[in-house]
Amino acid sequence: MLKEYSKTYGTRPVLKDDYEQVTYIEFHERVANCVQYFREIGLKKADRIGILFESSVDFVVAIYAALSLHIIYVPLSIKDPKARVVDLIRDSEQKVVITREEFISNFEQEEFDNTSFLSVEKGKLGLQQTSLFRNTYTSLPAEDPNAIAYIIYTSGSTGKPKGVAIRHESLNNFIKETIDIFGFNTSTKSLGSSPFHFDGSLGSVMCTIFAGGTLVIVNGNLLLPRTFINLLINENITHISGVPSYLQILLDHIDEEAAKRIMLKTIGIGGEECPVKFVKRLKGLFPSIRIFNRYGPTETTVVVSSCEVTEEVLLYNTKMPIGIPQRNVSFYAFNEKEQPITTGETGELLIGGIQVMDGYWNDRELTGKVLNSDNPLGIELYRTGDIITLNEQGLYVYVDRSDNMIKKYGNRIYLSEIEEAINLLECVKNSVCKFRTSEGGKAIIAYIEFDSEVEQDQVNSMLQNKIPKYMLPDSIVKVDKFPLLSSGKIDRKQIDTWMLE
Repeated sequence: MLKEYSKTYGTRPVLKDDYEQVTYIEFHERVANCVQYFREIGLKKADRIGILFESSVDFVVAIYAALSLHIIYVPLSIKDPKARVVDLIRDSEQKVVITREEFISNFEQEEFDNTSFLSVEKGKLGLQQTSLFRNTYTSLPAEDPNAIAYIIYTSGSTGKPKGVAIRHESLNNFIKETIDIFGFNTSTKSLGSSPFHFDGSLGSVMCTIFAGGTLVIVNGNLLLPRTFINLLINENITHISGVPSYLQILLDHIDEEAAKRIMLKTIGIGGEECPVKFVKRLKGLFPSIRIFNRYGPTETTVVVSSCEVTEEVLLYNTKMPIGIPQRNVSFYAFNEKEQPITTGETGELLIGGIQVMDGYWNDRELTGKVLNSDNPLGIELYRTGDIITLNEQGLYVYVDRSDNMIKKYGNRIYLSEIEEAINLLECVKNSVCKFRTSEGGKAIIAYIEFDSEVEQDQVNSMLQNKIPKYMLPDSIVKVDKFPLLSSGKIDRKQIDTWMLE
């Protein structure tokens, strides 16, 4: 595929980060050399390779080289605590972690039995810097659609991160559908602002390139409002995707004059619930832009449904629909009588089709709990845990979660994972985490029964070594003693009433 693209698009730019810009020809050569490099160091089909870079051209080169050889890539975050990264490397049994020298120094080789760390200088992956890099790559292995393309980790309901294994055919279907829905082409210029360890980034990393467009990469840090707006204007960005809370900066910091200079054609919204009020303001600012509300659990390959936000959708809905499933994807939801839901009824969303995950890596028991045939149809479906309804236009609408998974700033979080990290602290006896949405915003509240006196700043300081920053509690409430049920378990429903006080 890349060979054909290098011939077709030649010297047109394909990638640009804060360090360099590369053309389609240069990108193909670097991927080809990287493929040869991976072969030389002994990587083969189904081996796992960790990619521990900042979002960059190098990261994209590594992804495409891995996919070309049917090596399973595992994106890792340079901002995650060391302990979490170590756990992910061990869980997926990565043969190689490709990274920067400054990150290697964070790890001790004795922490791993069969993992090697390889250092690559920024902007050098795929360049002929050593004898290992030889552009002798001539063909790809026969495509196996059922082979695993990548493993991406998401917060686990058991308190342990889960490795979601996605097949090549699932990724390919997502790419084709996204290009078709958004109308991506050679004039598309996307802003890659989602961190590359987040599956939402694949919309820009894969779809923009497959359509022959150009991807401008942000290094993974959330942009300041003025920087974000200036990038849109100066780089002539035509497409962006993001969560509503992040895209809100467009509305809060842009004036009419700047809005006129922005060349956006499409905006994809996802990762968390999309308020109708937010989209109305966005449409008011950019009346000619196509806006899509998109939905997709990590277990179903990035996105499985879209709803284009038209005037009709805004007129008839007080809650933004998630639309209808994409081609080769099926949605099912049943009422209490195990009949398909009708307009106004609610039920748990079950998903079938090509984009459903292969399973959780090395966890058949957990996979079987969510991917099974225990449903009225008797066919294997993924249980999302999301409660949905049908509106009068025949569109699906997200209602709520059936468990304690939340989304904050686009990050999927299980509160039990935060609780587990808190409970590991020596000063803590027990904890319960809750999520509160109010006019003041979204917040994670940690109710903690302490064994010793500590302050909130001290707790968060200790937690930073155990969980990512976006999981840290926004506030901590000290509890003398948790209320208990007759079974001895904490009475969580009673704690819900505390949040109303």
